[in-house]
Amino acid sequence: MLTYRQDGQARRNGVDLVISLTADQAAALGSDVATLAEAFDTVLVGLAALRSGRDPVVPPDSTSLKDQPVSAGPVWDEWLIRDVSYLRGRLAGVGAAAIRAHDGHGGGLAEVVRAMGAKKPTVQRRRDTVLRAVPTTAELWATTCPASGNDVAE
Repeated sequence: MLTYRQDGQARRNGVDLVISLTADQAAALGSDVATLAEAFDTVLVGLAALRSGRDPVVPPDSTSLKDQPVSAGPVWDEWLIRDVSYLRGRLAGVGAAAIRAHDGHGGGLAEVVRAMGAKKPTVQRRRDTVLRAVPTTAELWATTCPASGNDVAE
C-alpha cells in the first residue's frame, strides 16, 4: 500500500512516499527491499535534479551526497547511472517472471499487449523469448525468496 505525506506533513516539506508491506511480503523481499527503495530514491532525486538543473533546498545540517545531485558533478551522475542500471536489470527480471506467471495462469497474448501498451509484434517477440527460454538470472532473482536460503547469485 502506498501513501503520501505532503507539504508540512513531509519530513522535508515536499513529499514523503510510504510503502507499507505485510510481514510476509517483507520476508519474501528480505534485504532487497532496502536496496530497491534506495535505488528508486536515487532515481527520484536524480530526475528532480535533471528537470530543475539544481541541487534541492535541504536543511542546513544535511551532509548527504544525495542532496548534491548537481554540485557533486560526475560522481553523483555515476551513482544515478549505477542505480538506474541496477533497477533496469531487476525490473527486467520481474517483467519476465510476470510474463511467465501470466502464461501459467492461462493469460493470453491480447492481455499482455494491453498491459505492456506496445504493438502486438513487439509483445509477441518478448513473450516468446521469455517462454521459450529457461529463466534468466534476473528472473530467478525475482522468483526466489531470500528467506528460503536459496539466494540467486548475481
